[in-house]
Amino acid sequence: MSKNESERVIFPRTSAEDLAEDPVCRKNIPVSQAYKKEISGRIYYFCSKHCCDKYMSSENR
Repeated sequence: MSKNESERVIFPRTSAEDLAEDPVCRKNIPVSQAYKKEISGRIYYFCSKHCCDKYMSSENR
């Protein structure tokens, strides 16, 4: 094994299907770790309770 191979860090692959975009801060978050809120039959995903609360209090939703 070469020096470069032994120092390489391997990160788990995440497909785009596993991520959702927070509508408040636009951060991509894993769906499995997101705060979820169903509104009018559509599920919204948030990176934090703060973003979820901010979205829910927004008049633009």
